Amino acid sequence: MGDLLFTALFSTVESTFPVNWSTVGEYFGRRNFAKIRGSMSFVSTWGAVIGPVLAGLVYDRTQSYEILIWSSAALLLVTSALYAMVKRPREVKSE
Repeated sequence: MGDLLFTALFSTVESTFPVNWSTVGEYFGRRNFAKIRGSMSFVSTWGAVIGPVLAGLVYDRTQSYEILIWSSAALLLVTSALYAMVKRPREVKSE
């Protein structure tokens, strides 16, 4: 049962990524999209490199991934709350 719940919730989260990127484009325009996406990708790439190593260290010490799963769930909850509070930025007229 837990596997099915995880799969359903994880799939839901993964399916929102195109919406996230289109929101960045809509809010900040084509001119800034590549800069923002590049900056965000730089940070997430380091997470993808370091994350599995840290997960392995946690598992080696605790023989469980439970701490990591609950931590990830908490971070996703905070992130979803932050996304819900995002407001469209004011348009700045360029000269």
